[in-house]
Amino acid sequence: MSSTTESRTVCWWPTHVFIADLLARFGFEDGARLPYPGTLAWLELDDADPAKRAALLVAADHAVLRLEVAQQARAEAAKEIAASEDWSALAQRVARGRGVYVPRLHEGAA
Repeated sequence: MSSTTESRTVCWWPTHVFIADLLARFGFEDGARLPYPGTLAWLELDDADPAKRAALLVAADHAVLRLEVAQQARAEAAKEIAASEDWSALAQRVARGRGVYVPRLHEGAA
């Protein structure tokens, strides 16, 4: 069971190193051409074929990389949002009952 205070940070590099080591132990070199899981070529592999399992490891490696890249993009976006406004002053205006002013875009601006 996971805790609400547990870190959800995803780190690709240690995962990649671990998977590359496993693949090497199974006789697959980094960059081996394996069918992507779920494709017809992968489905046609015998379930006992080590390439079928190795392909799952490579797909997991890619999935973790995508998660890390998305996590970095969210962190950068959050920093840009935080820097875009004086959020403390806005919170004080809202607390004083002045509400939030949302400026309208000029016609044609998008």
